[in-house]
Amino acid sequence: MKSIALVNFKGGAGKTTATLLLAKYAAIRMNKKVLLVDFDSQMNLTLAIEMEENKGQLNKDFENWSEAHQSNQKSFAHLIENYEKVKGDQFNFSPSNYIFKISPNLHLVPADVDMYWLEFDVYDREKVKNSIKNFLIKLNQSNLKYDYVFFDCPANFNDLSYSVLSAVDMVLVPVNPDVLANKALNLFIDGLVRRIKSLSQSKISIFMNKAKIIRDFYLTKESKFYLNDIKGVKANLDKIGTKVNVFDCFLPEGIDLQKIMVNQSFPVEYDEYCKCLLTNIQKLLEEE
Repeated sequence: MKSIALVNFKGGAGKTTATLLLAKYAAIRMNKKVLLVDFDSQMNLTLAIEMEENKGQLNKDFENWSEAHQSNQKSFAHLIENYEKVKGDQFNFSPSNYIFKISPNLHLVPADVDMYWLEFDVYDREKVKNSIKNFLIKLNQSNLKYDYVFFDCPANFNDLSYSVLSAVDMVLVPVNPDVLANKALNLFIDGLVRRIKSLSQSKISIFMNKAKIIRDFYLTKESKFYLNDIKGVKANLDKIGTKVNVFDCFLPEGIDLQKIMVNQSFPVEYDEYCKCLLTNIQKLLEEE
């Protein structure tokens, strides 16, 4: 089981759409068993799953499941709260209680409104920092047998962000082809590594999201310029001992979220982009 966290503290980077797109491609086209974890209090990923495609109506199966689990205190926020109350070696739970099955190969741990307040309510912050590490251990020991776990992370750094980013196999950073995104990238990566020492030995990878293209895999001159700029950031980070990977693969602008929501099909126009990106991700993870 490999765990991947998509994160960027700059709003509008498209991390939620990229997370869902890559997860659905892995589940449908690659026939992998995939778990999505919505760890963002804005709940965009959960809401995308909750809404029926092209109907603007709630997915009744998900709505009923969510209401039952919330009333029984089996939301992910409750799980983190319970972890905070016990010793780490006594953290015992059934992962399946927190997972909604979208399809046989694609499952979801949804966010809920309590996630927003969790950061303010938790008082043993040092302890909570290990919660996702223990969650992944329990998940790997279960009979669910996931190939990939994708985390959609919040757009800010806190103790809950730390718990994810310090535990996963890869931190995947989507960057848009614009000057502000690229100028902030060096500070963003450097800040993460300073706060989370284990990241210096993990797989930090960057790819261009919302890339402007002429056709198929041909980038515009503007997008090529910003991709080279990203590689320049990598070179600077390499000099100070921070290993960063930059993928030449990218996801194009204009991805229609409606096409990748709850329908079982996968839009063929995104196949080659996702195949290239996930093939490179898989290859890098297998080098461990």
